[in-house]
Amino acid sequence: HVIFISNEDRCCPMFMQRARPKDPREYVCWDYHVIVLRTRKIGVEKIDRGNGTNYATSEILDIDTWLTPYPCPLEKYLNGTFPHVDDELDPKYSPCFRVVPAKDYLKYFYSDRMHMYEKTTGEWKSPPPSYKPIMNGLESITDQYQKLHEVETGKKGNNISNLESYINMSERYQSSESLRKYGLVMTIGQLRAKYIT
Repeated sequence: HVIFISNEDRCCPMFMQRARPKDPREYVCWDYHVIVLRTRKIGVEKIDRGNGTNYATSEILDIDTWLTPYPCPLEKYLNGTFPHVDDELDPKYSPCFRVVPAKDYLKYFYSDRMHMYEKTTGEWKSPPPSYKPIMNGLESITDQYQKLHEVETGKKGNNISNLESYINMSERYQSSESLRKYGLVMTIGQLRAKYIT
């Protein structure tokens, strides 16, 4: 699964992030962050007449975390990255997790990275990754895709991206069609309940 982490205020405090190289115990507020959740079967426990139950382990791949080992067990990742969630944190800063099956992410996600580009200065806000933008095989930007962008985001512009649909944590994106394309939004408690056995 691909997980988009954000909240409705787009201000999500996360600890143990490489963006704080001098002191990883300090938090970084991300507008959104993307990680990978990998679930692997680790064995079968025999029960009564030979029937068995598969047990799985869930791990996080986050290239921006200081936590080890890598990949990091989900429980350790959540506890280390969000230690403040169980405290008296203002709920508006609580993380939300949009969990998207990897095959759907690869099929539906597209972004030309122009959200990272400052048009007024003509410079990148942050250096873009060295790999090509994820455009799901789209070779060029055409009017058809521009119109699709405007319909999905409600914004006019010259970038092609449906990133907004993935980082928006509101209920608006919870229809059955949206769930298929954009995954399910969960709280930290719901994520723990579903993926930590």
